[in-house]
Amino acid sequence: MITIQNSAPQWRNAPVGLTPEEFENPYDVLVHFFYPSNYLCRYRKWLERWLIAAIEDNNKWKRDKLIRCIYTFQRMGQMLDALWIIYQRGDRLTKEETSIRGGIDTPYYEWSNYILDAMKWFNYKDDDFELQELTTGEEQEPFLVVDEFFASRDVFDAKQTLDFWCHSAIVNSWEYSTMDVKELYDFYKEMIRLIEAVFVIVEVRALRDIKKT
Repeated sequence: MITIQNSAPQWRNAPVGLTPEEFENPYDVLVHFFYPSNYLCRYRKWLERWLIAAIEDNNKWKRDKLIRCIYTFQRMGQMLDALWIIYQRGDRLTKEETSIRGGIDTPYYEWSNYILDAMKWFNYKDDDFELQELTTGEEQEPFLVVDEFFASRDVFDAKQTLDFWCHSAIVNSWEYSTMDVKELYDFYKEMIRLIEAVFVIVEVRALRDIKKT
């Protein structure tokens, strides 16, 4: 599966994966990326599985897993579109804002209702939502990770690489070209870091809204 995108300069970075409403409210896309059911821990598991599939060329896909793979890569493309809009606007969170989560100077985290519902209904634990790839500084300023991700690529290039990864995971390598293993692994690590940063952004905004009410 390769997503057709227009590389003409005026359209190159157009958010083709978003509706007009999502373009106006890109943070809603970030919320829907995780909720109601695609939690952080699930993305970690899925991305690791698809990394291995792309490297090992294990093409024994069951229909439901193939559909999930393609659908989730499309969702990640939408997330990148939304992040690009936010990145271009120069949005930021201060350390004071991110401190609402706790966890830096305290032994516990405050969780949004999204996470509390997941723990209640699906028996997730705090460990399932702990960050694994971000430094303390990046946890306090998650947009640093967004800046780093887009420093060397625009959203068009990012989505092309994402599509190539999906393509490499689901087809036979003897029929089509696949991603270089190092390039694939490096991009996988970047996407995991980016998803963790988005998770922090969504949590901070959700907790901030709770405090306001």
